[in-house]
Amino acid sequence: MLSKPYNILIIDDENDMCEYLESVIEDQFGDELNIQSCLSGHSALNIIKKQPVNIIIADLNMPGQSGYDICKQVSEKDRSIQMLFFTGDLSMSVAMTCFRDGVLALLTKPVDPGKLIKCISMGIERLDYWSEVFAKYISHNKKTG
Repeated sequence: MLSKPYNILIIDDENDMCEYLESVIEDQFGDELNIQSCLSGHSALNIIKKQPVNIIIADLNMPGQSGYDICKQVSEKDRSIQMLFFTGDLSMSVAMTCFRDGVLALLTKPVDPGKLIKCISMGIERLDYWSEVFAKYISHNKKTG
């Protein structure tokens, strides 16, 4: 079940980028989101096994596993996770794959803070919507069940 504050996971092999994204998100959302970051796909998967994650922000191009590979593995188990990618090498095929697979957004580097905030806000709105739907469903079933 969805509950606030939502958990957001940043995945990038560059610590400076993780810190930058954390700072932008924290400045805008404060206590609305629990923010965590990691530097590898392996670390990300370990975090996701231990705790719920609602939004993932990942670099598409990282050594080892790409952000896309990580998110594909995760979404096979939980399609409710909102995925947002960023990349320095944008191509039409990458954009089309992300669009086809229901990725929330694809941002280019350097990541524009305004666009990042807008995309995260869209993810939060979507999570809020579904949380409300589920709450109504549960309430209705308690009354009729």
